[in-house]
Amino acid sequence: MSGKQLARLLNESCAFEYDYDDKLSPQKLSLISDFLQEIQYFDDVDPLDIRSQIDFDSAMGEHIEELDKNDLWVFVAKEDRIMTGGVLPDNNFSVTIINILDKSNPSIIKVDSSQKESIK
Repeated sequence: MSGKQLARLLNESCAFEYDYDDKLSPQKLSLISDFLQEIQYFDDVDPLDIRSQIDFDSAMGEHIEELDKNDLWVFVAKEDRIMTGGVLPDNNFSVTIINILDKSNPSIIKVDSSQKESIK
């Protein structure tokens, strides 16, 4: 995923949530916190002017590349949820979910791209 793609998902969402591997080195945790802090800033000042949006897209790409260089992979999903309760009718809202895992995490299913069979 590119920084621009991630920024678009965040821009289309009402909120974001995140998770990351625990028991990581202080250096890796620092990279993760810098990345997530940038996203929180984006979330707080949205909407951005065009120049700021392009700068944010680029910054996200740089963060993703730096995380990857340090064996941290970023997984992103968008989930639609329903807010219920209160005096207003139920309301749909979307959440961008960001999960940052060490590439050695056993929960990552690795696929040999040289295999020709499709995964179903």
